[in-house]
Amino acid sequence: MNWQKAGAIAVAMAFTLTTAYSQDISFYGSNNVRFADGTRLNSLQNLQMSGIGNSSGVTTSFLENWTDLSAVYNDWFATFRYEYDDPSEYGLNRNDIINWSLYYDKNNYSLNAGTFEELFGRGLTLNLYEDRSIFYDNRLGNGGKFKYDGNLFSATILKGSNLFYTTLDESTAKQDYNIVTAAEVTISPLNNLNLGVSLVNVDRDTLSPDGSVLNISNSGFRIKGYERETSFYSIYAAYDATDWQFYFERAENNIRSDSDVNGDGFYMAIGKTGGFPNLRMEYKNFRNFAADPNEIDSPLGPYQNPPRVQRRNDLRLFELDPHFVRYNNEVGYLIEWRLPSISGELQILAGLGHSSLHDGKRVAPSNDKRMMPYREIFLSLERLGSSRISYWRINIAASDEIRYYSELSSIGLVQFRDTDKIALGSEVEFKFGKSLFDIKAELLRFNESDIRTNPIISFSGKDKGNEYLLAFGYTPSGKFSISTGVEWSDINGDISDRPNGPWSFVEAKMEFMRNHNVTLWTGKVRGGRQCSGGVCRYVPDFDGYRISLISRF
Repeated sequence: MNWQKAGAIAVAMAFTLTTAYSQDISFYGSNNVRFADGTRLNSLQNLQMSGIGNSSGVTTSFLENWTDLSAVYNDWFATFRYEYDDPSEYGLNRNDIINWSLYYDKNNYSLNAGTFEELFGRGLTLNLYEDRSIFYDNRLGNGGKFKYDGNLFSATILKGSNLFYTTLDESTAKQDYNIVTAAEVTISPLNNLNLGVSLVNVDRDTLSPDGSVLNISNSGFRIKGYERETSFYSIYAAYDATDWQFYFERAENNIRSDSDVNGDGFYMAIGKTGGFPNLRMEYKNFRNFAADPNEIDSPLGPYQNPPRVQRRNDLRLFELDPHFVRYNNEVGYLIEWRLPSISGELQILAGLGHSSLHDGKRVAPSNDKRMMPYREIFLSLERLGSSRISYWRINIAASDEIRYYSELSSIGLVQFRDTDKIALGSEVEFKFGKSLFDIKAELLRFNESDIRTNPIISFSGKDKGNEYLLAFGYTPSGKFSISTGVEWSDINGDISDRPNGPWSFVEAKMEFMRNHNVTLWTGKVRGGRQCSGGVCRYVPDFDGYRISLISRF
């Protein structure tokens, strides 16, 4: 049975019945159509078309249309999404109803059937959401969720499935079929204090490119290690007072496949807002933990996504080459301090972060190269004013990371890769009447050394140089804006063949008839790793133009 189509029929019947008996129903909707022409490698389409032999995975043009419709009637809410991609810019080609939901909320109770999101605690056991910017969607579909939310007690029970697609580089893609069953209970014995426990069980199958299950009993064969069942258990506590916030969570997991693997994760956060000290402190300790949405051989589909304990930097060049967070085996901390406003205009933000692999049972990150440490410091100054220079910001960030380490004791060979980055960025906004001019500039100093040594020989290769970014924006009114920018690099060396660009673009946005927004874009997109919420995906280079229209009704 096609549950998506059945769900859409149920939603349509709900619309029809409620319309027949009442005029109080409210309808909402949006439509997003995007067209582009250019060249871009798409490994997900390669995955979808493999075995047919007529797809190189290179997209020369694409047309996408997403239509979302919803209706509200008293305590009922219904919605579904129709998606047409022929082909998709970044993802699978589709022509179907991909999401549907029927939701009921009355007093302290709610029921949800179809597609839904959910977050347990801070995501150590369950974190379901969608981010279209990187084609990431681990929400559950064809399932159900019940939730009770009272003053002293709350509970959530859910079950659903998902066919999850992912791509990690220009040639690697996979799809997993997961069935998730989960429950969470929270009590509030005191004001501002919440204590909770969660249980999650995931059955996972990795599928062949054509979508058939490889490792079920009637398939005739099994790929070792591709069928897994994982269970999670967590306890957490949160206290939110007027100025102070405390949170801690500890989780355990058990992976059952060819052999049992146990792991645990711990996360803690302390924060103080307003007054002195205005700070945030975070700590993580993950050992053999199943969560790693960036690892293609992770023992679990990405239904977790714990906090990164690493600041998402505002510097674009710095974030184009981020630290690859190792959720499943990493210990680290972050301290972030904000100086209260000076004269109501100037704000200063500073921070320090440090993480590494585990060194035995120690609870602090290590500086030993074998533990691949990552260290980062940053400083940001912001000024908000009412004069012609209405806003300016200066950011400084520096990091040092051992990205790779190996040791062959039999021949005394040691290899490691040391990467240093120093970035400086500035943004200024000028105001002339109702018009705004925005100028942004960044400089990144990059130095990476690949070192191999043994008692007889020693070799070191290097990539060294600078990267640059310059962008301008002009907004003559609130309904129209135009921007342009360029990135280029002079990094060269003998470790890898790094592209130098330039990558430039021009973009214009306009709002008309209040409910419609059109965007015209032309230029080149720099490929590479793109991260959002701690999840990273490979984004290929693109050279061409895009047109998009978003309408709301």
